[in-house]
Amino acid sequence: MADKASVRGCIFDVDGVLLDSIPAYRRAWAAWATEHGIEEEAIWAVAHGRRPADIIRSAAGHLSETAALRRFEALIEVEYELVNAIAGAREILEQLPRSAWAVATSGDRRLVERAFDRLRLPWPHVGVYGEDVTLGKPDPSCYLLAARRMGLRPGECAVIEDAPTGVAAGKAAGMTVIAVTTTHAAVELHHADQVHGSLHEVATAVSAGLRHLPDRS
Repeated sequence: MADKASVRGCIFDVDGVLLDSIPAYRRAWAAWATEHGIEEEAIWAVAHGRRPADIIRSAAGHLSETAALRRFEALIEVEYELVNAIAGAREILEQLPRSAWAVATSGDRRLVERAFDRLRLPWPHVGVYGEDVTLGKPDPSCYLLAARRMGLRPGECAVIEDAPTGVAAGKAAGMTVIAVTTTHAAVELHHADQVHGSLHEVATAVSAGLRHLPDRS
């Protein structure tokens, strides 16, 4: 990790980092692919860490994006009700000052809010969602916007990611990137500054540098 004195905030991806939502997305995309006659493999080749609209554009550009997206949103809304928190998510969020962490996700704000409420996870002081940016990951826009809303410079932020696309976004933003192998093997995340096997390991890496900060919320 970067010099602890220089890292003042953590920005968490959500799906696959804080929420164990990848199985829900797999079920929703599988149903969507069957309905639209699309090979599921074509979806997963471009899916991890990206917004649904970007996935549809890449894997099924011949479809009406508006109608295709609306159908996927209906499917994932049902599946998301079954999502649980990743092991260690509550602990790492509770040990950080609320103003020292944010979320930046390609997911939908409403789904994430409902899941956090249902699971009684600490709520972020700052959140950036798929609908808040024009370009999704690997573009760095979501992480840069999160840093700006936190009142921090990019170099003062550490990104917590699980997907190569998100790692690329964090690095492009000029941030320290800490990867967790919840959805991808360590070899696929090698561009990150650190790679850990669990959120419990990530907590050890970040908490010492952030716990002492005053809560500015």
